[in-house]
Amino acid sequence: MPSSPPYTKDILLSNQLLAWFDANGRTLPWRSKPCAPYPVVVSEFMLQQTTVASVIPYFQRFMERFPTVQSLSESPLDDVYHLWQGLGYYSRAKNLHRTAQIVAREGCGVWPSTALGLKELPGIGPYAAAAIASIAFDEPVAVLDGNVRRVLSRLFLVDMNEKGALSQLRELAQSITPAQRAGDYAGAIMDLGAMICRPKNPLCEECPWKEACGAYATGAQALYPSPKIKIAQPLREAFVFVLTDRQGRIFVRQRPESGLLGHLWELPHSGFERNDAQFDTAALPPGISWEETDMTIKHTFTHFKLSLHVMKGLLSTNASPWPEGKWVLPAHLKDLAFPTVMQKVLLKL
Repeated sequence: MPSSPPYTKDILLSNQLLAWFDANGRTLPWRSKPCAPYPVVVSEFMLQQTTVASVIPYFQRFMERFPTVQSLSESPLDDVYHLWQGLGYYSRAKNLHRTAQIVAREGCGVWPSTALGLKELPGIGPYAAAAIASIAFDEPVAVLDGNVRRVLSRLFLVDMNEKGALSQLRELAQSITPAQRAGDYAGAIMDLGAMICRPKNPLCEECPWKEACGAYATGAQALYPSPKIKIAQPLREAFVFVLTDRQGRIFVRQRPESGLLGHLWELPHSGFERNDAQFDTAALPPGISWEETDMTIKHTFTHFKLSLHVMKGLLSTNASPWPEGKWVLPAHLKDLAFPTVMQKVLLKL
């Protein structure tokens, strides 16, 4: 492993990066001059564990529907979920909605202007708080997302698998964050990681920091950051029940407020918490003739993979087969917020 070269903590690095950003920074819909905090907050919630390219169309539709924090705070959560369909991690949508309500009602529409204050709001952790505070309010606090960690790991030859590596990177990031133009600098270092210091095949010759970069000097770009040890995801099997009545309506239900995919709509199923390779139809509501199809829907959650076997049934009465739920015509299913796994099932029908 190459030894770490000397490095500078002065303003030179930030000036070099800002000059590069002025000429090459990305044009993103949430970046504006002067910078408004609400679009930045929305973008940061959406960007958690999601790529910029995926977020842009969602962000644009979201801002058209909820142009102000007040309009978002006054909207039903179901409307927010509906626009969030496909982005995943729906707890982000719920927390964004709660945050908007707090800011609109308790803060009279005024956002906290510091990372410390922002961390008090639902769903805003240390990274998001620093990003919002720096971009929206020019607070000189260091951002440390995945792109930034990769840049700094290579720049200063920090092994991310070593104990205390994250704290070391945080100190290094703060040391080169400028007191002026902190928001531009935050955008610049994130852009550098996305555009130049890429995970594979980094464009080192185009990098404004190549002369100071330890990985570039030693040819060790591929070694930093050290890859995470991957843990195999368990596979679970379950059954999903597509039940129609004689009017062609489909039975759907809403998930509990808390827990996995909370508050979203779904087709009834045997449960995702365990592995059900086989299912006894005797446990289902009576009076329904069930048919197991050859359709299997595959979906990957954060901590497990799921195979959903599709069963179809026809109900001859008007009774609801499960205690809670409702009948919906297929044309009206689009008005409800379904998680991606259920959208996959509905697209196969």
